[in-house]
Amino acid sequence: RLPEYMVPSAFVVLEALPLNANGKVDRKALPKPEAGAERTRQYVAPRTKTEEVLTSIWAQVLGATQVG
Repeated sequence: RLPEYMVPSAFVVLEALPLNANGKVDRKALPKPEAGAERTRQYVAPRTKTEEVLTSIWAQVLGATQVG
């Protein structure tokens, strides 16, 4: 479990992490998450039994009423 302040407010999907010359993650080259982008998407209900099971698990873990 993470404290509330440590839970990310946004996620950005990348094909690969940008690296600097030393092979470490170049934090300055990481893209900024779009403000509120995740909250504007429409809810998509689970389509298969597997998705239903996974969304119910995530809903319990996150304490959310609806996970899509």
